[in-house]
Amino acid sequence: MARLIFLSDSPVGMIQAFREIVHNNASVDEAYEIYEQVPKGL
Repeated sequence: MARLIFLSDSPVGMIQAFREIVHNNASVDEAYEIYEQVPKGL
């Protein structure tokens, strides 16, 4: 999973999305919305 995070366009967004799925039972669609809100390159 670490490779997915670090090779992502937005590692911070990916971490936030995973966190929402794991800790808040977010759906994939909800997590993707969170991922998309974080600027690329962060």
